[in-house]
Amino acid sequence: MHIDWLSVLVALDLIYFPVVAIWAAWQVLKLRGEREAGRTRLAIIQSELDSLRQSIQETRQRDTELEERFDTLYSRLRERVDSQELRAQATGGAHVQALKLLERGMSADELMTVCGLSRGEVDLLQALHAAGAGRAQPPDSG
Repeated sequence: MHIDWLSVLVALDLIYFPVVAIWAAWQVLKLRGEREAGRTRLAIIQSELDSLRQSIQETRQRDTELEERFDTLYSRLRERVDSQELRAQATGGAHVQALKLLERGMSADELMTVCGLSRGEVDLLQALHAAGAGRAQPPDSG
């Protein structure tokens, strides 16, 4: 018995070729589906990325606005503090000057005029001066 190998190979080709072709077509369809799913996921991710970029931009803009507002408020606060310090120094200076003038014997009316103090301030300074003068005197030994 002589087997015709060429006929056997042709018969096998006729059987296996359609099977291989069907498998290859199925793989192509599967890869196309995966590609479409990948494109869909990519579009979703791109959309989320765009949304995040927009959010970051808005946050940066708000941060810049808040920084400018903070700088403005800080400058205003610094000006007020400086102004208060100057007032405190000016007021303290007038009181020190008034105490020195009291020690020299200046009257209350003159102190109000010269130092720009109110009547209550002058009375308080006179009381402080009198209390200080009482402590400066030696106690009576008697």
